[in-house]
Amino acid sequence: MAEFWNGWFDHWGERHHVRGVESAVHTLRGIIADHGSVSIYMAHGGTNFGLWAGANESDGRLEPVVTSYDSDAPIAEDGRLTPKFFAMREALGVREPVRSPARMPTLPPAHVPLVHRAGLLAALRAASTGATTAPRPASFEQLGLDAGMVLHTAHPRIPAGEHRLLFTDVRDRARVFADGILLGVVDARSPELPVTGTGRLVRLEVLVENLGRINYGPGVGRHKGLLGPVLVDRRMVQGWQSAPLALQEWSSAELSDTIAAGFAASSAETAPATESTGFAVAEVHVGSPADTFLALPGSGHGLVWVNGFLLGRHWGIGPQVTLYCPAPLLRAGSNTVTVLELERLGKTLDLRDRAELGPPEEYVEEFD
Repeated sequence: MAEFWNGWFDHWGERHHVRGVESAVHTLRGIIADHGSVSIYMAHGGTNFGLWAGANESDGRLEPVVTSYDSDAPIAEDGRLTPKFFAMREALGVREPVRSPARMPTLPPAHVPLVHRAGLLAALRAASTGATTAPRPASFEQLGLDAGMVLHTAHPRIPAGEHRLLFTDVRDRARVFADGILLGVVDARSPELPVTGTGRLVRLEVLVENLGRINYGPGVGRHKGLLGPVLVDRRMVQGWQSAPLALQEWSSAELSDTIAAGFAASSAETAPATESTGFAVAEVHVGSPADTFLALPGSGHGLVWVNGFLLGRHWGIGPQVTLYCPAPLLRAGSNTVTVLELERLGKTLDLRDRAELGPPEEYVEEFD
C-alpha cells in the first residue's frame, strides 16, 4: 500500500475531513493481516506555509486547499500525538513507552488588539513596482509570478447610466474598484458586476488573487490572472497597467515599507481610507516562545505574517479557523503579527491553545 489515506485534506468552503480511529485502524489491521507493507499518508500532518497551498478542480470549479495540511494524521500538524497515533502504534505491534511528549507546550490564550495601519489600495499601489503596460492585462505568467496577487489598472470612459462590467476569464478571484470604491468580487462562476457611468474616465482597478495552483489532473499548468478581455457591455477595455505583488517573496523590510508608504498615502487622501480592509498589526508579547494557534474573529479573508514570515491564508468561509504558529517563529519579548485583510477587519488577534480546523466530516476517499 503505497499511500494509505488515513485522513484527507480540506478545501476552503467545505467541512473538515476526518477519518475515525476505528475506521483507520481496521483498514490498517487488514493490510497487516494480508502480509502487506504500508506507507501511512499522512503519518505527520503539516502546514502549507506561505502561499504553498495548492488546489483541485471539480466540474470546472476551483477547489483551493486550506493553509493547514493536518489531514487528520496520527501525528497532528503541531506534533501532538493523537488517539489515532496510539491505536495505530498498537496495531503495528509496538508496546514500549513513547519517548517524546504527547504534546509540546503552548502559549496561554490571549486577545490582542488588531490596529489598522494602511488602506488596501493605498498600500498595494505603493508596492506596485515593476508594472507592465499593454493593451490587455498581463497574466501572472507573463509577469513571472507564481503566486500572490496582481493589481491591474485601466482608465475606461463609462457612458452615463447603468452598464455591465464583464470579466470573461478571471483566475481565480478579483476585487474590482472604480475610483477607489469597491464594486464587488468576481470569479470564474460570477464574472459580472453592474457599474454606473457618468460619461467621464474611471480609474478601474482589479486586484486578482491566485488561490493556489491546480496540482492534479488536466488543469495542471493552467495560467492565472485576467486571461480574457474585460468588457463594458460589448466594448473591450484597453490600455492596462499590470503590477505584480509577489507577497510570498516580501522581506520584513519590504512589508514594513509597504505599510509605511500605504499609511502616508492614506493620510494624504482627501477621503479617508476605510479601516475595514488593508494592513493591520498586532503586537504580541511573549515570555518564553512556545507554539500557538492564531485566530482572527470577525475578519474575512487575507494573509498573516509573523515577524515577517508569511504564515498563510485565512478565510472566514472555513473550515479552518486557526493558523498554526510554531514556537521558532516567535521570540522572547515583542512579536509583530501583520494581517493583510481583503474583506473586513476584526478587532482582535486571538492566541488559542489548540487547533480549530472546523466542523468535522467523516471522509474516506474511494475509487470504483
